[in-house]
Amino acid sequence: MKTVKDYENWDEFYQFAILRDQLHTSGVQGFGVRATNKGVTDILRRLFLRGYTQELCGLTRSMSYRELAEWLTQRGYETTIDEVKNAKRAKFVEHTVPKTTSVMVLATILTEGFPSIEIDKFLELDQNE
Repeated sequence: MKTVKDYENWDEFYQFAILRDQLHTSGVQGFGVRATNKGVTDILRRLFLRGYTQELCGLTRSMSYRELAEWLTQRGYETTIDEVKNAKRAKFVEHTVPKTTSVMVLATILTEGFPSIEIDKFLELDQNE
């Protein structure tokens, strides 16, 4: 690690790995989301696509798949129409994204764009819940 950003990226991956292991231990099997070089924020983006296309977590489809992909891309989260289409078939598991700084930035954007979203269903549970 040479920079603070390198550390932050590693820390996000580590937090996700711990959360994934906790979910696995509690019986949640293969929810089909892996951390990539795009970071933990991309996990929230992909889970949001699943929630949106399946109308979960307070979300209703108010945009076409193309419009949604463009909306996310315009906000700095590159998304293709094929990713949105594929999300319809993917499994959604609640509470699978760690609450990191970059994740909370995207969570704020999603909440502003989709006021009915139940964003807490995407994020890890607090330890005292």
